[in-house]
Amino acid sequence: MYLDYRQLKSEHKQKIISAFNDGMECREIPNYLGVSERAVSRVLKEADINTKRRNRYSLNESYFDVIDSQAKSYLLGLIAADGCATHTNYVAFESIDKELTEMLSVELQYSGEIRVVQPQNYAPHYRINFYSEKLASSLHAYGIIPGRTFSGVTYFPNSQYLASYVLG
Repeated sequence: MYLDYRQLKSEHKQKIISAFNDGMECREIPNYLGVSERAVSRVLKEADINTKRRNRYSLNESYFDVIDSQAKSYLLGLIAADGCATHTNYVAFESIDKELTEMLSVELQYSGEIRVVQPQNYAPHYRINFYSEKLASSLHAYGIIPGRTFSGVTYFPNSQYLASYVLG
């Protein structure tokens, strides 16, 4: 018999968080601790633990919080042109220029891999993609939203960074 979320005491919740932080997979925790799958998911969500990304990659989620450099403005322009940030917080960037993709990866401190996509009869494309609620929210604030081409939503940085943004 598994405990459901309403039956959990603070000790149970702490054991769930500890088990996850010690490397146990979400699907293993219910059998290990005798709690429901839903309880595990809910406790980890309440603790603001991102279970979708664990052991895959890390990145600087605050990078685009403030556009305060030419490099950030340039990369924001690149993402506006060749990237996306969905309503489900999926962020992706793809380019035929490997160096641009690498530059974005380095600036974001992205530890994941750069994927090579080989479309038929075209040059290879280089892609990074990840899930980040915080980074997607920052990009949304700059008008990088699904369907932005036809949405009428625009963003222009202050004049100090406008040229870098347009160049991107």
